[in-house]
Amino acid sequence: MAIATPDSLFHPTPPFGAWGSETPASVDAIALPAEGALDVDRLLFELHRGSTKRVLTQQVEALDFLQLELPDIGLSISAPMNHLHYDQLASTVDVVAAIDRSAEISVTLAGQIVADGAEFSPREISLRIAPISTLAKAEFAASTLTAALALGGAVTLRMAGGDIKFRGFELPLARIADLLRTGETSLRLMVIGAAIHADFEFPPHLSGAEIQAIDFVRHAIVDRAFIWPTPRHSLTLKANETNLHQLRSTVEPARIEIPRPTTVGLLGHEIPLGTTRVIMESAVIEDLDRVIEEVSKLDGHVVEAYVRSLKGRATIQCPDAPTLPPNPWTQNEAALMSLEHHLCSRLAERYNALAAETLAGLSDEKKGELTNPAPSIGELLIAEPSDEA
Repeated sequence: MAIATPDSLFHPTPPFGAWGSETPASVDAIALPAEGALDVDRLLFELHRGSTKRVLTQQVEALDFLQLELPDIGLSISAPMNHLHYDQLASTVDVVAAIDRSAEISVTLAGQIVADGAEFSPREISLRIAPISTLAKAEFAASTLTAALALGGAVTLRMAGGDIKFRGFELPLARIADLLRTGETSLRLMVIGAAIHADFEFPPHLSGAEIQAIDFVRHAIVDRAFIWPTPRHSLTLKANETNLHQLRSTVEPARIEIPRPTTVGLLGHEIPLGTTRVIMESAVIEDLDRVIEEVSKLDGHVVEAYVRSLKGRATIQCPDAPTLPPNPWTQNEAALMSLEHHLCSRLAERYNALAAETLAGLSDEKKGELTNPAPSIGELLIAEPSDEA
C-alpha cells in the first residue's frame, strides 16, 4: 500500500526489552600453573631455523605452528608462530602467534631446565589474546577465543618441542558475558561484511540503535524472513480511488502489508536490502476516519498515516537482500563460530550454579523474595511497548 522510511523499523525502546550499548571486550595477560615439557634441542633448532630464515629473506617468517586445543568443547586452533625467544638464564620461553592475521596469541612460559639440560619444564604460563586490528573479524577471534579459554575446561598448547597443559582462565562471569556479547556482535558484522564484500571496523562504542541495525541487516541476509518488534509503522498513501477502496473495505484488525525499498546506513556503509515487505497480521490504521477523509479527496496528494500492530511485531521479508558467498570463513573462524551454543550453555550453567550456591541454606520465603522480586515502577515502564516510531 505504501512506502515508509527505514527509521520506522528501529525504536529507542522495543517492546521486548531495551537495547543496550557495547564496547570491545579485552582481557589482560593471565598467569596460570602449567605442566609438561619442551625439548630444549628442538627449541634451539627452531630458534636457529627462524634466525636463518630472517637473514636469508630479510623478513620475519613463521617458525612453526602453535596449536591451542580444548578437547572438552572440540576446539582446535592453529596459528603460525611469528616470534620465539628462549632465555636460558631466566628460564623463560616467549612465543607470539597470529590467528588468520586477526588476533595475536602471546605466551610466556616460566620454568626450569631439567633432565640434565635436555628439557624445559614450565611451572607457569602467562597467556594473552588480543586483536591485531580494529576490524570486526579481529575482535571476534580475540573475544571468542578468550571466552572459550574461560569456559572450555583443560587446555593443551602444542608448540615446538612438546606440549604444555593448563587449566582455562578464571574470569568473572560478567566479563565472560561481555566477551560473548562482543563476539556475537562482531560476528554479525563479519556476516554483513562478507555479503557486501566489505570489512567492517569494530568501533570503540556501539549505540543501541547501531546494535539494532546490525541485528536487522544480519537477519535480512541470513534468514530472509523474520519476526521483528514493530509496534508502529508509518504508512504513506496517495489520495486516489484504489487506496480509498482498500481503506473502506478493510475490516480491522487486518493483515496489512507495506512494501518499501530499504537501504540501511551502518557504520559508514550503505547497505541496500532491495524491496522489503513489512507484514502486520493484526493491525489497525490510526485515526482511520481522518485518513479516509483525506484520501477521498482523490486529488493525488500524499497522505501520511500510521499502522499499529496489536501484537507489537511484524514479519519482515527481504527477498532481495545481499547473500553470503560460498565458503566465506577460514578454518579457524569456522571453528570459533561453531562454539556459540557450547559457550552460552556453559555460561548459563555457571550462573545457575552461582544462584544455587547463593540460595543454599535460605528459607523458602527468602528464596521467593530473591527469585521473584516485585517489579519496580521503572521496570514496568521499560516493559511497556513504545508508542514512538
